[in-house]
Amino acid sequence: MPYLPSLGRLADEHAFSHHIPTYPGYRERRADERAVVDRLSARPFVVVTGLSGIGKSALAAHVADMLRPDFDLVMGFRE
Repeated sequence: MPYLPSLGRLADEHAFSHHIPTYPGYRERRADERAVVDRLSARPFVVVTGLSGIGKSALAAHVADMLRPDFDLVMGFRE
């Protein structure tokens, strides 16, 4: 996809981090978490959409942390 920067460039610009962001006030949303996990079991990616500030990034970070044991490497993007 020509409109996405290369991973090499991201790494060079220090925009890439191997750390999943933490959200100390995260409130579990089991139905949403399960929906994301189920979708990821069938496809290589999932798109999380919604209004600004409703916790999309926190949900994605929580799911990534939940699934960490299933993968060799889990990476997150800095905000």
